[in-house]
Amino acid sequence: MIAAVAPHGGIVLEELCSPAELQVAAKTRSAMHELGRAFNAERLDTIVVLTPHSVHVDGHLSVITARRHEGELDEDGRRVELRCSGDREVALELLEAISSEGAPVLGVSYGGNDPDFSDGQPCPWIGEP
Repeated sequence: MIAAVAPHGGIVLEELCSPAELQVAAKTRSAMHELGRAFNAERLDTIVVLTPHSVHVDGHLSVITARRHEGELDEDGRRVELRCSGDREVALELLEAISSEGAPVLGVSYGGNDPDFSDGQPCPWIGEP
């Protein structure tokens, strides 16, 4: 098992940095690569990410229960994408554990009604003139 508190933001991802930003977070990016090596050395089956930067449900914590996750960031024409599987069983265990402690929590999935097959649905018509 391994745990970490890690910074985030566009300047942590070299691919999103403008030339002027490349040196701003060079040490942070180096530390993130070191963290990645530590995670890889543990040969983890599942990584749990706790973040306030996901689905917001008023008055509740939320646990993403989908089996697929995907997203993209685009800053000034620079883009990164992520597509990965989710561990639904661990998510459901976390949901139950949080609930059993009396915290208000909801499970959240994406797209279809079957969380086993849900992921972000592309909407290419959004933004069209």
